[in-house]
Amino acid sequence: MPSATMLLMLALNLLITYTVFNLSSKLYHYCKHFPLIHPLILSALVLVALLSVFDIAIEDYQQNSQVIMMMLAPATVALGVPLYKNLAVLAKYKSAIFIPLLLGAIISPCSALLLLWLFKVDSSLLLSMISKSITSPIAIDITKLVGGIPAIAVIFVIISGIIGAALATPLFSLLAIKHDISKGLSLGIASHAIGTSSAVQISEQCAAFSVLAMCLNGLLTTLVIVLYSLI
Repeated sequence: MPSATMLLMLALNLLITYTVFNLSSKLYHYCKHFPLIHPLILSALVLVALLSVFDIAIEDYQQNSQVIMMMLAPATVALGVPLYKNLAVLAKYKSAIFIPLLLGAIISPCSALLLLWLFKVDSSLLLSMISKSITSPIAIDITKLVGGIPAIAVIFVIISGIIGAALATPLFSLLAIKHDISKGLSLGIASHAIGTSSAVQISEQCAAFSVLAMCLNGLLTTLVIVLYSLI
């Protein structure tokens, strides 16, 4: 049975994490979605700084954050709610979303391959980046299949997700993209689950199309990478 000290540390850890993220979100909205202070970026930097200042080991922080990790599974399942509520809209636009999904599944791995090939990087690093735009569980298995390094692949997945989520709002404004369906597809294809979390904040319809794009893009990208590995 957990001791009183352990429960106190757990509660304190959750309170600090929630407070830092909540304040980061408010500052992000106050600064009109400035990319460099996206909540995922700012809160991570602040938490790392706090751990360093108070000399807290990252292992201790992770141990006291298990409740947050446990909430990821139901939170992911909950993303299916806006998808279910917008089934009629999804069916209406089914023919219009196929081409963006197909292009996203092809362009993402190909652009990574081209970029790393131009810089003449190691082949294992190259193979670890081609799954950067699909969610981590799929990326890990695909990276193993093509001979990449799963740990590095997960890093690329997280980085691409954060960059996509951080730049999405400014790019939507710059390109005058106002349709929630277009926003949702873009976030789901380019930034998987992290982008979908941003889509939830835009609208329920945006979230629905982001979830759909994330799932189908993961499937299509997997097929593209598997075909590439067989060539």
